[in-house]
Amino acid sequence: MTYAAPDGYKRTNDEEAEINQMVAKVLDNPDGHALLSYLESVTVKTVVPPSAEPHQFAYMEGRRDLYRVLLNRVEDGKAGRPSKETPDGRSQEDHQRRR
Repeated sequence: MTYAAPDGYKRTNDEEAEINQMVAKVLDNPDGHALLSYLESVTVKTVVPPSAEPHQFAYMEGRRDLYRVLLNRVEDGKAGRPSKETPDGRSQEDHQRRR
């Protein structure tokens, strides 16, 4: 099963699973939710005026993308995605299906 990392970087499924679980552990609690709410207010809910310079739009879009990466990693970590690979390189889901 192919996993598309929210940040676009290529890593092993084990590395991705570790990152996702770490992000979920840090942010899926009351303090983490408060932090995500703050980040949403200064990224997604911030409007850049039409008179802004192009680099200001690009900067804001980068901030919004990082917020989305964190949200996706929390959800993937909670859902156990991606599955960690077994020593033979197949995912745990593949092993479950073959039993």
